[in-house]
Amino acid sequence: MPYRGPILLALLLLPVTAAQAADDSRGVLSFTVENDAVGDTDEGYTNGLRAAWTSPAGKRPFWAAIGLEKLPLLPRDATLRYETSLGQSMFTPQDIDRLRADPRDRPYAGFTYVGLGVIAIAPPRTSGLQRIDQLQLTLGIIGPASLAGDTQITWHRWFGFNRPNGWDAQLRNEPALNLSYRQSLRLPPARIAGLDADLTPHWGFAIGNVYDYANAGATIRIGSNLPPQGVGRIEPSIAGSGAFNRSRRVHLQAFAGVDARAIARNIFLDGNSFVSGPGVAKNAIVVDVEGGAVLTWRRVRLSYTQVFRSREFKNQPRPANFGSLGLAIGF
Repeated sequence: MPYRGPILLALLLLPVTAAQAADDSRGVLSFTVENDAVGDTDEGYTNGLRAAWTSPAGKRPFWAAIGLEKLPLLPRDATLRYETSLGQSMFTPQDIDRLRADPRDRPYAGFTYVGLGVIAIAPPRTSGLQRIDQLQLTLGIIGPASLAGDTQITWHRWFGFNRPNGWDAQLRNEPALNLSYRQSLRLPPARIAGLDADLTPHWGFAIGNVYDYANAGATIRIGSNLPPQGVGRIEPSIAGSGAFNRSRRVHLQAFAGVDARAIARNIFLDGNSFVSGPGVAKNAIVVDVEGGAVLTWRRVRLSYTQVFRSREFKNQPRPANFGSLGLAIGF
């Protein structure tokens, strides 16, 4: 699925927001579009959309009464931000022209969800090491009720692409509940050729009926005005968020990262939890390698990430290759 509509939306929003004054004490509205069109494919993880609101530091939304920040995973001396998100992801087999599903290929699947998250940013220690924790609860629906199939069919019709014919054989309706946790340890930044550079190892896990995995990896960044955390993406991904450092000057940064996941369950490959249906034999280890660039100016952050994902199941013909475009606006 191509990027055309979301890119035009991002470009239209830029001149409206960029002229406003910066204020780091306020919240951030962010949009993320992930798509495999950059790899000239329309298969696998073919499209993801996500909108998120990251609260000002210390401001509790109404849903914070569920007490995510009280779990012992988060440090007690951290500054808290809360993130509320709405998203949709879709997955398709390699050949979307087939009228009948290929049992050797991944099934069609759609996922629409709401995410409720906490970001805990601890002050740097005397050693300069800084800890960032993220905890997210995801609630949603998988199957026809997600409307992912309708979204892809409509999009393809609007832009004259081949109709995906196999959505009738997608995973069946199933409520989704997942809890994910990531801890990042930002090493003290260094100066290289007049620019800031940092290295941030991370580890985490996810548990629920959508994903069960443990993960670890690291991200390296170089640029100016680096915030504690990098750009956020759609899960599963390297840790990041909508929050960023604002400035009246234009700032650029480049980054690269790797994340390895040991996977016990992936509903989009294993199939439904409680009823029989389509599924494939997944690989137990999946690795993401990514690189990208970020531009920030005043209240706007624009980012692009290229992601290379290793084969997720036994008969997958090639690794995945998709791009992630992000727009964040401070309010």
